[in-house]
Amino acid sequence: MRKAAITLTAAGVHLTTEPVPVHAAFEYDGGRSKILFNNYDKFNTGPKAGPGVKVKECPRADELSPFSGIAFADSQILVRVNETDSSPQCQVLKKIGSNAETAVEAEKMIEFAKRCGPVGEYKRRIAESWSIPMFTGGLDWVSGEGEELYIETDQHPEGLMVNVTKDKWESAKNCWAMGCDCEQTKSPRVRIFLYLLGVCCLVGLGWDVIRYYVFGVRPDPEEDEEDYDDKKRLTKEEKKKRKGERFLGIWCRRRRDSVAVEK
Repeated sequence: MRKAAITLTAAGVHLTTEPVPVHAAFEYDGGRSKILFNNYDKFNTGPKAGPGVKVKECPRADELSPFSGIAFADSQILVRVNETDSSPQCQVLKKIGSNAETAVEAEKMIEFAKRCGPVGEYKRRIAESWSIPMFTGGLDWVSGEGEELYIETDQHPEGLMVNVTKDKWESAKNCWAMGCDCEQTKSPRVRIFLYLLGVCCLVGLGWDVIRYYVFGVRPDPEEDEEDYDDKKRLTKEEKKKRKGERFLGIWCRRRRDSVAVEK
């Protein structure tokens, strides 16, 4: 196939032709491939997020959820399937989808949630808008309340179907930021620190009781003020020496009092 071109010169009009590539001569689908795209292509093509790149807007979310409780711990999604579930340990989500064949890993849902909107709010999109990561990931979402989704958890590796309701969505929305009482979200380091702090307080209180009832040491406000002024001028060695002298003086006074009582 050739393309014709007309040129006007001083000598007259000339007609020239140029060869046209075969693949550009026609389009087998009538050009539909250039204008048609599905929702998956819409959110997974184009420039990636970065400086000067506008953040892609997320689709409108419906107020439905398959879980009554959602939490996050160590890159894992923790869920409660039923509203009556009050066990301390939440279930770890492994897969989710419309059926067992199309279900995807829970780790991919985190990736899907980051494909639109601010990246730092991906947890909120998962907890409050399950339809968003399902939509941006190209997965099938329910068309209304009461329908079911397929999930796999650590407690149900064989898989089970769960209902999608608005009541579950409200429950998860209200508790996900606080962990929904999942034991996995409570850091053991914080508890260990609090336990150690309590032990230190008990040891300090016990030492004061022993000093008061065993050695008879009673606080003297005037002496404390003098000691405070003197301690500012004492070195570390002098402080140790003074502490030893004070303990020896207390013992001597108690010994003298006991001898006087015997006489």
